[in-house]
Amino acid sequence: MADSKRDTKRERRDEAKKRRLEEIRRRQRKARMRKVMSLAVVALAIVGLGAGIFVARASSNRKKADLAAAARQGGCTSVKSFSNEGQNHVTPPAKVDYKTNPPTSGNHYPSPANTGFPSPTPPDEALVHNMEHGHVIFWFKPDLDPALLTQLQDIVKKDPTRLILVPRDNMDAKLVFTAWRHMQSCPTPTTATAIVAEKFADVYKKHGAEGTGDTPGIPQGV
Repeated sequence: MADSKRDTKRERRDEAKKRRLEEIRRRQRKARMRKVMSLAVVALAIVGLGAGIFVARASSNRKKADLAAAARQGGCTSVKSFSNEGQNHVTPPAKVDYKTNPPTSGNHYPSPANTGFPSPTPPDEALVHNMEHGHVIFWFKPDLDPALLTQLQDIVKKDPTRLILVPRDNMDAKLVFTAWRHMQSCPTPTTATAIVAEKFADVYKKHGAEGTGDTPGIPQGV
């Protein structure tokens, strides 16, 4: 009788031990499964990110190729890129000596100019701030063909918070497009040059130097 009780107790202990071991194994399997799932999610995220970067680069390269092709037809040079000349604020009416004409980067006034068709023409120090915010500027000589000027105005009206059209006398070319650290000149513009302006804006707008590089402006004259 005593042996029978001891056997029963031993069986219960063995059964309890078996259940504990099974529970431990179950938890281990569950932990391994969570780990595998976590790794799978991370792997998928990396693959997705890589694919997104690849697609974005491919799109950017295609847009730049389209811009280069349009430039050859529109009397424009290739896009030139320049070093960052600075991003500090200066107090108006201080003047900054920029290395490019028109400027493409550098120290600037604390407040950007209005976008669209600002009048009177803002100082360079304000317009440089616009480019820092991801805006694109179309600079034209006053004797530019009126038909082309009308085309440029129509382009600006499509995105008046990020595009600016302003006159500028002291340029070598009749028409120049600038964005932060980038410039394209059009010494012999024609009505086909409007396509170049549109493609330049498509490539470089929203790519300023601050934060996301995209801070919409406040339109004027649109």
